[in-house]
Amino acid sequence: MPFIDESALRKQMKSSEPSGVYYLFGQDIYSIERYVNALINKAVGKTPSDFNLNKYEGKALPLSKLLDDIESLPVFADRKCVVINDLNADDLTKPDFDALKKQLIDTPVTTVVIIYQTALEIDLKRGKKSSNNIKLINALAKTSANVCQLMTKTPQDLAKQIIRSAQKNNCSISFENARYLAEMTLSNQMLLANEITKIFAYVGEGEITEDIIDMLVAKQIDASSFALANAIVAKNASKAMETLDDLFYQRIEAVVILSALSMVYIDLYRAKSAAINGIDPAQVIEDYSYYARRFAVTNSFRDTRKMEIDQLRKSISILAKADSQLKSSRSDQRTILEKAITEMLILR
Repeated sequence: MPFIDESALRKQMKSSEPSGVYYLFGQDIYSIERYVNALINKAVGKTPSDFNLNKYEGKALPLSKLLDDIESLPVFADRKCVVINDLNADDLTKPDFDALKKQLIDTPVTTVVIIYQTALEIDLKRGKKSSNNIKLINALAKTSANVCQLMTKTPQDLAKQIIRSAQKNNCSISFENARYLAEMTLSNQMLLANEITKIFAYVGEGEITEDIIDMLVAKQIDASSFALANAIVAKNASKAMETLDDLFYQRIEAVVILSALSMVYIDLYRAKSAAINGIDPAQVIEDYSYYARRFAVTNSFRDTRKMEIDQLRKSISILAKADSQLKSSRSDQRTILEKAITEMLILR
């Protein structure tokens, strides 16, 4: 069958039991992991035996054992589940790749196989056609497998999701306020989930207004630093200064703002350097221990596609200079930050 979208995946999971092969990839890591957990629970329950749930990491994959697990029967259960995170088929030899592809296509009806990518980025448009990852995806899409690409959701997409969630919790929210809430959390679904749970608890039953959102949702320094960095990269001076104003209004110290902004630019620089040298996101996550911040690596790889490495170097140099001035100069701290941001805005 051809690729399915998220709506079809969600509908299928509600209407039928999991079966066959699922291949989930894309930029929306939060949704990918949420669907994987839901598929596992539906396939083998919340407390499956070790015999019926086999999990693998893509790096140093023990292929022969994996193939045996896919082929073997469940133990005292209707189904078993084999889960593979960050399978990089490009690391496989041709015989191993062919064997894996054949086994996946011929997966027994009693086995559910879930392949999901959280660190390995696969670009179907820009990727090489000779890539085994793309070959595997296309081969599976031609069978009864469920291949779904989950892209980062826009505030508009998340607004619809927020409205549905509010209705389930006996609350109501306008589309405009739902989108505003999504924008405040920078479309970070993990942060959004935490904030909306807090809002539901406060409101109980009733309407979620903009005033309630402003009162309950704290503008996170990490989230605001991403917004500030995005504004600088986009050369949007008014948005950059507006975001800086808001951070100072929250009484966040200049050194904290600079530290958070510097972290974003370091993420961008690492991603750009890795991309130039043909290193994938999975390796960056492992090398720099980004396990709890996988989304930062994925977003950085995406955001730096049109950026020049020299521009990032100069930006980090400006930030380092500002850091030194903040810690050693008696100059007004806000002035130092505004000067640094202005210098970054005019970089070419």
